[in-house]
Parts: sequence; structure tokens; C-alpha cells
Amino acid sequence: DLSAAHDIFKKFILINTKYFEAHIHMGLVLLKKCNLNAAIMSHQKGVSIKPDYFEAFNNMGNVFEDNDNLDLAIEAYKKALNI
Repeated sequence: DLSAAHDIFKKFILINTKYFEAHIHMGLVLLKKCNLNAAIMSHQKGVSIKPDYFEAFNNMGNVFEDNDNLDLAIEAYKKALNI
């Protein structure tokens, strides 16, 4: 259930704002809920905490690709590959 997952990751983030994986997983939930801008912001928050987390850049590439923003998708994928 996406709503339950959203609530769980929101609680994790409230407990510990530095928990980068919670931000990344929240981004995936938001992507599934078709909230692309919020999904991108959540992933960006995750990589601001842990900039070498290549999965986050890969996920961001997927979000940008789903949003038909291929230039940003390619940029995110390149960052994922260079980590």
C-alpha cells in the first residue's frame, strides 16, 4: 500500500532527517504515486546527505526519464556510473 509506505518513510524522516535511505525510498513511493517533482526532491535530499549513493542517482535518472527530461536523465545516469 503506497499510502502506508509513504507514512512509514515520513515517520523515519521525522525521527532522523539524516537517514538518507528513507529519503530515497520516499522518492520511490512518490514516483509510484506519480508525484515526480516531489520524487526528485526526495532523491536530491538523499544524495545531499550521502553523495556517493549511486542508487539514488540511478533512481533520479529513472524519474527524469519518466518525465521525458532525457538530458537530466542522462546526467543523473552518468553520475551514478562515476561513483
